[in-house]
Amino acid sequence: MNLSIKPTLGMITNLPSELDYKLLANSCLTQAFDIIFETDKTIENHTKKLDEEMVWEYLQDKLNASVVLIHQAIEANMKSSICSTSPYLLLEGKRVEWPVLPGHNDKRFDEFYSISSESLVYVFFATAKNTYDTTIFGHIEHIRKIRNQIVHGISRNRLNTSELVAHILDTYTLFDGKDSWWNNLRSYYFEHPFNEGMDQGELETVVFIEKLTYAWKKIGKASFSKHFSVNTRARSYFCPYCMLPEDKNLLKKYDYKWAFLFPEKEDARLIHCINCNNDNEISRIPCPIDGCAGTVIWEEHLCLTCGKDVSNELAEKKRRINDILESLRITAKK
Repeated sequence: MNLSIKPTLGMITNLPSELDYKLLANSCLTQAFDIIFETDKTIENHTKKLDEEMVWEYLQDKLNASVVLIHQAIEANMKSSICSTSPYLLLEGKRVEWPVLPGHNDKRFDEFYSISSESLVYVFFATAKNTYDTTIFGHIEHIRKIRNQIVHGISRNRLNTSELVAHILDTYTLFDGKDSWWNNLRSYYFEHPFNEGMDQGELETVVFIEKLTYAWKKIGKASFSKHFSVNTRARSYFCPYCMLPEDKNLLKKYDYKWAFLFPEKEDARLIHCINCNNDNEISRIPCPIDGCAGTVIWEEHLCLTCGKDVSNELAEKKRRINDILESLRITAKK
């Protein structure tokens, strides 16, 4: 036997990473959301007034597809967490079948059987580095049961769009914390090839604002607020960055308020917009427009409460005050 020739060790190649599964989860959830959002948008913009409930009754297959995608995203999130310990924990079968000994041929990771969905939950909680409570387990089980009814039988349940949108946002927040839904959605569309020709302002004004407002209307203020670190139940304001896009034809009328005082107190001098993620300095002075009680003004130009250009009114107010002060100064000299 020639001991100078050492057989090489076999390997399991193409091991998935934590990020691989996290990107898959985000893609599935984005698709699940878009199925519902785009269909609802078509219903709303249809030339004829459509009965929304009747349309969704007919299109239950679309909602079924969303559930399957949500379930797939949940499994991808669990696999991502497990990968942070070791991707080998995702493999089913006997360890003696692994091609890791001298003389073994390499074998790709995706050529092995993966552990079952039932085992996946146990491995996820056993290896989780974060502390989870019964809420996330209840969410996983709830979606699993709905998905199984769809995939393994003929589901008689009538799915509700509001509940599914809530499930999508819950999946993000339970696995990745507050702001994760919106941050991932923004990232997904910024990197989308279809949006290559649009600048950031155009995307934020046209693409994002509709989805943000849609989710808020669909699940309600209270449920929506729990998915953001900013208190979205507080008084909201126009964002000057979103309100003044370079292309004035993007929106006929901008009437969305997604900016909030930061910090959340009366003497705050900043507003933070969750749509564009920008901070803007503001002045706390009364709006000069009749009927507006706003006190949040941007660059002495725009009232972020009523959305009107107040530069002329403020300039006139300054002029009158200066005239009064000058008059008092002259009177005092006499």
